[in-house]
Amino acid sequence: MKQGSSFAKKQGTMIALACAAAFAAPHAMAQVASPDYSAGKGLTLAVDFLLALTSKGVSGSTTGPAGDTVRRTELASSSSSVYLTGSEKLNGSFLQGWGFQVTWDYDPDEYNRRGTTEGSQTTIGVGTSIGDIFFGVYDNPYKQIGSAFTTGSSSNGNGMSQSQILGNPGFRVGTSKGGRCGDAENAASFGAAPCATVSTTASMGFYRLNSNSINYYSPVMNGFKVYGQFVPGDTDVPAGTDVGGFRLPSPQLISVAATYNNGPLMLGLVYESHKDYVWGANFANAQFGGNTPTATNPTTAAVGVGDRSSDTGKLVGASYTFGNIKLSGFWQRLEYQQSGGTLGATSLTDISVDSWYLGSTIKVGGPHSVVLMMSQADDYHCNSGFVVGGISPCARGETGMKLYGVSYVNQVSKQLRFFASASRVDNDRNALYSGSATATKNGRDFAGASLTNFSLGMKGSF
Repeated sequence: MKQGSSFAKKQGTMIALACAAAFAAPHAMAQVASPDYSAGKGLTLAVDFLLALTSKGVSGSTTGPAGDTVRRTELASSSSSVYLTGSEKLNGSFLQGWGFQVTWDYDPDEYNRRGTTEGSQTTIGVGTSIGDIFFGVYDNPYKQIGSAFTTGSSSNGNGMSQSQILGNPGFRVGTSKGGRCGDAENAASFGAAPCATVSTTASMGFYRLNSNSINYYSPVMNGFKVYGQFVPGDTDVPAGTDVGGFRLPSPQLISVAATYNNGPLMLGLVYESHKDYVWGANFANAQFGGNTPTATNPTTAAVGVGDRSSDTGKLVGASYTFGNIKLSGFWQRLEYQQSGGTLGATSLTDISVDSWYLGSTIKVGGPHSVVLMMSQADDYHCNSGFVVGGISPCARGETGMKLYGVSYVNQVSKQLRFFASASRVDNDRNALYSGSATATKNGRDFAGASLTNFSLGMKGSF
């Protein structure tokens, strides 16, 4: 087995994430992670590790116990991974190579809570003259392309992750793993509602690591590249199963994207559609600040299960590098529709949210860089029929969020960097954004809270 530096290996093994480019040469642009099944590098091993001392704080919620402030200090390692990859060149004029990737993620918090490590991107595919075709567990193009237009990431410290805003409508939604009922931290429960024990992460998140995916990435053509992912019916929700008096659908996902990369300029466009993720199964009043939870009763019942839903995400991003400064950002709109079949609640109809992100990476001399970011989520837009527990959350307003972050980075070598970061999430009175920044109060997050994070650590690759 051959072992080599991460930057050399990972460019050929699908894990050259866009944020790594921020610490390369000033004119190097963010690249979307892309497979290279025709590389012919044989069997390779790469390891990423992150260790950071992190202090998380939460205060000022409007729906939790008054005056409750919580701060938690932990040794975080949420971005540590082991990658085993292989690729072989072939001599066919059409079929040019084949390869695979197996990834294990390690997070001490996850291990202590669940007693296991976690599998991540795991694929097998072929490289052809018309592009790469591959199958397995892989990030969706929405996450891939959106991440290329951010400057912060979890490798710059807790709270700097783009998952706090990218593909996130709030409601405790972070990175979704698995299918609609296949979230890594929850088991499906077919009781009064399908998957009633699964949080809104699985059903509403657009920042996803999808199982059962079929993927196509085109070659670069005059600076343009096309990406596509299809996730067929979720096997955790069998089509035709009768639950709660109606027949469950079979959720599907389609994601398409394109990028244009020309010197210092990069542009991106993504469209993603979720069919029948029936998100109302996991929706509760507390997620709008519509009630007054307590430590013993932090939320109310879910608002109801639709028998059909159709959700879409749209994202436009851009980045530009001039001299030692890189600017980047995106705008997105997430839209959710659900109809029919609700259980004892007003039928859910339409809800949408717009958000934007701006970031900058500034090389201040030698190995030193400063990363800045800010983003904002606007109030939810709903039609007049959207009512939760007798309250129209759109009529209440104050459902937006602001995020700020700054990180200092010292790239001491190709494989090692040190960082120090600070970030803050300010929720409006009835908003509940947390992403990876949360430090829970009484075991739950509450609307209107402010979340702060301070991190000091190192990130390495081999």
